[in-house]
Amino acid sequence: MGNVIENVMKLKNMSELMVDLAYSAVFLRDKRISEEVVKMQKQVDTVMADTLKHIFKVRGSEDQQVRMVEFIDYITDITKTTAHMAQLVQKGSIPDYMKDILSETDKRVMTFDVKKGSALANKSVGKSVVRSRTGANIISVRRGEEWIFSIDKETVLKAGDMVVVVGNKESESLLKKFADGRIKGV
Repeated sequence: MGNVIENVMKLKNMSELMVDLAYSAVFLRDKRISEEVVKMQKQVDTVMADTLKHIFKVRGSEDQQVRMVEFIDYITDITKTTAHMAQLVQKGSIPDYMKDILSETDKRVMTFDVKKGSALANKSVGKSVVRSRTGANIISVRRGEEWIFSIDKETVLKAGDMVVVVGNKESESLLKKFADGRIKGV
């Protein structure tokens, strides 16, 4: 049952991140973020199919299997909705009132790429002092096609990583400067 549990946790983490990113894409009208959500939907579909195969191979009660399939179905509904939101951003068909509703909060989910030569490259989250210098919290990292959700002070950021953070508008400006190397020291 290890693969099933690992996959379900991955699906849960991905769906939570997709919700955050989709709302941020709508709020910021950011096509790059919306593209990430659509890409993640494809990954979710793959993990979901693999998980469903494993569920029916695992010994357990039929009731447990049904509950697990229902849970995966709920996650799938969430991710499909977020992918639909992202596609609306890509088409430029987000109503203005949506942005007005989302602008009530100062917090936002943002992404940035760690560039080679960045003050963040090859530093752990703890040593990068992102939180204390910018007020933003790193919630996940995409390295290649793989997502890292368990971020702690020992997680090392590398050039080429796409980092997802929660912060405010001021955080966004500072983070981009750190990430692209315009601010050298941390």
